Amino acid sequence: MFFNKGKRLQAMEKKNKCPDCKGRGIHYFVGSDFFVASPINCTSCNGTGLFTEWSNSLG
Repeated sequence: MFFNKGKRLQAMEKKNKCPDCKGRGIHYFVGSDFFVASPINCTSCNGTGLFTEWSNSLG
């Protein structure tokens, strides 16, 4: 599936949501149908879910 990264980033910036975790502040990892690992904080936004924190972490 192809998408325009620029438009996606602009939309996330308008909503002030981290593009990596979609504003949740955490990531879920599913190992299989029977195993779900504990969620971990998003390292890109430091668990805040904010676009501003995400953009500050880029450099």
